Amino acid sequence: VEAQASGRRSKESAGDMALTLPGMHISEVNKWAAVVIACYVAVICFDILLERIPALESFRIRNRIQKPWVIGMLIFSYSLLVPALFWNLFNMLIGAMDSVEFYTSSESMMEVIVMLWQDDVFVGAILLVIFAILIPVVKLWLIVTAEFMKWKRPQLAGRCIHFVQMVSKWACPDMFAYILFSYLIWDMDHPPTLTGRFQLDLGFTAYAMFCLGSTVSSLGMQKPKIKSKLATRPMPKWAFALLCFMAAVFSASLAVGLTLPVMAMRLDIGILVDRGEIPA
Repeated sequence: VEAQASGRRSKESAGDMALTLPGMHISEVNKWAAVVIACYVAVICFDILLERIPALESFRIRNRIQKPWVIGMLIFSYSLLVPALFWNLFNMLIGAMDSVEFYTSSESMMEVIVMLWQDDVFVGAILLVIFAILIPVVKLWLIVTAEFMKWKRPQLAGRCIHFVQMVSKWACPDMFAYILFSYLIWDMDHPPTLTGRFQLDLGFTAYAMFCLGSTVSSLGMQKPKIKSKLATRPMPKWAFALLCFMAAVFSASLAVGLTLPVMAMRLDIGILVDRGEIPA
């Protein structure tokens, strides 16, 4: 493994004991995931019940307040963001003969960012900061701005909400990257010769639930109604042609991208010998 490791490494496990993956057991992760999903469902059901109360619904409409399920899901989603950044994101182990450890690691999102920066992978570290931290913060700031501006400047509030809805799914690329990375490690698992184990931990569960909840709640937000004096005009021919061209480029890129490798990983035994990870 060419990247320097920030996780713990050991040459050999004690005796002939089988290699064990660090971090929380998968059954515990699944239990907590079920709890989080149940909380989401409970919040949505409770908020939908609130909409059935005529007095509250009339108050909400009169004061231009977002629907209760949107507010509840948004608050609950962002309450998961901080744990998602600091809880263990994944656990990884690469070894051989079920007794020799080449590399073991348990990392949180913040630890991955620091590790990439220290290993001079600046582009990866910056992208993680943008998708996992910066975009969620910007989204929250725009939502708060829209709420404050909905009476004085409803057009600006509508633009803020529109922008939030456009970028609402931009926090999700990190989630798919870790899923694809897990398949790289699992594909290396050829016991007893080579052991490759990878498990997404509770931090990933929290982050995935944040991405899902914040995206759905953002798309459910309603823009302030504005009385426009401008007549609706048909789309110009050049704009329609541009959209068709962009759609064709998108479709072709998607088709090609689905057939090309997304990630690659190799294990260089020579580097492990040079670093003393395994005996020469």
